[in-house]
Amino acid sequence: MRASLLLAALLGFAVATGNCQDQIPSSITTGDYFSQCKSQDNPRQDPFTLRNRMSCISFFKGVQVGQIMGSTGNQNPAVCIPVSTDVDELIRVFVKYVQDNPAVIAERIVTGVTRAFIAAYPCKAKK
Repeated sequence: MRASLLLAALLGFAVATGNCQDQIPSSITTGDYFSQCKSQDNPRQDPFTLRNRMSCISFFKGVQVGQIMGSTGNQNPAVCIPVSTDVDELIRVFVKYVQDNPAVIAERIVTGVTRAFIAAYPCKAKK
């Protein structure tokens, strides 16, 4: 669980700073987290479902925290997630994006999350 949170915080920081390419191990794919997160609303309480749910929540909470930390002082953030956005909303955005764009399943998780959040939370151009 700690490794998932640390990985997610690094991902969030990388997304926020636009420094995504070398921050996250390449073996973790968008599909890995999609399979864990797509059943967030599943009412089942078996250990497997609960483990997936907790892993998904931990990962995206880390993304959220890393994005906030990485965007502080950044003049050109890649993603502008409103501070009031809760982790469940981030998960829904990610799952919906992957469902609508299944080609990202094979891509690295950093690519899938970045694409989903840029589509959902684009930054407004500064004047």
